[in-house]
Amino acid sequence: YSYDWEQPWDTEELITNFYAVDRSTELSEDYLDLSKLLDNRIKIDKEQEGPQILIYHTHASEAFADSVEGDPSTTIVGAGDKLTSLLQEQYGFRVLHHTGVYDSKREQAYSEALPALEQILSENPSIQVVIDLHRDGVGNKVHRLTKIDGKRTAQLMFFNGLSRNRKGEIKYLKNDNLQANLSFSLQMKLKCMELYPNLAKPVYLKSYRYNLHMRKRSLLIELGNENNTLQEAKNAMEPLAKVLNQVLSED
Repeated sequence: YSYDWEQPWDTEELITNFYAVDRSTELSEDYLDLSKLLDNRIKIDKEQEGPQILIYHTHASEAFADSVEGDPSTTIVGAGDKLTSLLQEQYGFRVLHHTGVYDSKREQAYSEALPALEQILSENPSIQVVIDLHRDGVGNKVHRLTKIDGKRTAQLMFFNGLSRNRKGEIKYLKNDNLQANLSFSLQMKLKCMELYPNLAKPVYLKSYRYNLHMRKRSLLIELGNENNTLQEAKNAMEPLAKVLNQVLSED
């Protein structure tokens, strides 16, 4: 994929090429300034002391087709372990993987996770990147799959909450980092398209906030769905780690 970023892009073109917009919301043109979306201030200083990346799971109980009940290492948490080790061992990031469970009542998971997230970030102010790793749920037999290096690999989807419904801004869900969040997800999507064309689905935009307001570089990732195997999910972690490294640290 190669795009001419010098030419003017209208809102409809950007949405058609890179986004899927949920019917619960609408994407304000204010956030589609290409110069801001493509701004390289997403990059971090890898030499900084202390943890740099937090990986956690609002829905830690999300399992795959062959997960073993009662064994978190076979759920989305196991995929988070794999991503953590790759980012640390191959790319030199300092990563904190938080495995707390907040989805015993699924509809309350984001409000349950927020105090823990606030505490972790307060205790570790060096954290610059927050990744909430999920497994999508489709409720049908669609199998999100591609092949990378000959391996069956679950597809990814980056996800943003716009704090906005069809009536306008949701004022009690303020997110001062929304523009930066959108920059991060679009840069991840574009790098995936460059390196692994079938890895990432369009960036999905929905109405609420999803605790993405805590850091400028906050990223919610849907990894495969309930029809993928754990191995397919784990196979996606190598390309994801490479993309994260390029977006966050490489020129």
